[in-house]
Amino acid sequence: MKFSKNTFNDDSLKKIAALVKVYIERGGFEIQINVTSRETLLAAQKEPDKYRDLAVRVGGYSDYFCRLTPEMQAEILLRTEHEI
Repeated sequence: MKFSKNTFNDDSLKKIAALVKVYIERGGFEIQINVTSRETLLAAQKEPDKYRDLAVRVGGYSDYFCRLTPEMQAEILLRTEHEI
């Protein structure tokens, strides 16, 4: 799951906790929550030296965004970003 940074505030914490709880109750056993804005990822593409420590989730593993191929970076950018 990828959320906008705007999602994480005092008002939304109960909603996020409820979302995770329902997921687990319905049989989910693993959850990966990413909080990186599209703007940050685009900036990392333009100036990778400034974002060497930016890690992203790729399928079953994590990697540094700037080490990914341009095609994989584009795939990461296509993933949906949610707001509550």
